Amino acid sequence: MSNKENNEVQALLKKWEEAYKKGLLSFWLLLLLHEQPAYPYALGEAVLQLSQGTVSTDEQSIYRALNRFQSMGLVKSELVKSPIGPSRRYYSMTEKGT
Repeated sequence: MSNKENNEVQALLKKWEEAYKKGLLSFWLLLLLHEQPAYPYALGEAVLQLSQGTVSTDEQSIYRALNRFQSMGLVKSELVKSPIGPSRRYYSMTEKGT
């Protein structure tokens, strides 16, 4: 395999891996929200734990996914006052999302 072909294969594999991870993150987030409402930080921790460390993500990726789900009508958000600090935005499934 030539160096050019090898680079093309590596680029293709990288794109596939990114799409695969994005799909897995969506799966885990929707599964967790189906079980109970949650806020983004807790979702990231739960995804890492449930996937046994195979899927880790940053908060921005979680927010992007949640915003995408919200624009599709699958989830909704609500600002909830916290007894020990600032209010938190909790996300939950809509009827359409379940």
